[in-house]
Amino acid sequence: MTSNTRICRAALTSDLESLAMVELRSWTAAFQDVLDPAELAGLRLETLRERWVDRLGERDGDRANTLCLVEDGEGDKNDILGYVRWYPSEDLDLDPAQVAEIGALYTVPSSWRSGAGTSLLRAAVDAATAGGYLHAALWVLEDNARARAFYERQGWEHDGVHDTVRSGPRLVRRLRYRRGLAA
Repeated sequence: MTSNTRICRAALTSDLESLAMVELRSWTAAFQDVLDPAELAGLRLETLRERWVDRLGERDGDRANTLCLVEDGEGDKNDILGYVRWYPSEDLDLDPAQVAEIGALYTVPSSWRSGAGTSLLRAAVDAATAGGYLHAALWVLEDNARARAFYERQGWEHDGVHDTVRSGPRLVRRLRYRRGLAA
């Protein structure tokens, strides 16, 4: 019996379908009690795939760094367990030359609490640090207790900044978390 290994690598355009599937499965499971049910029910793999065409295409390629965690199986089978996207902060009160933003971190529900999210977050923080960033920030839904606990275990802290976004008829509060990066 062979064991699978996990590797973190840059996302490829050939990963579009898998990345869209990770997003669909993760959102459906993680946000069922947080976001508007109609919004979640309206998620379509085809729409998410088109977003990934833009995210990995020329229009967004210079702005975002997308890493994926792949379980390297037997033969040609590689399963994407999750992804992380990071880029210079877009928050007006933060210096984009010094602060990297973790824009998204999602894993398939079957990999939750397996170290997949930790591996992806660590890879993004390492890449941002290597890119010369001094700090990192991310936004998390206030009612997403599981995600907030995950980030807090990783050394992230709510910096007191929050905003509100719409999810269907619901208003959902987001909190900004930050941490310093090793020099």
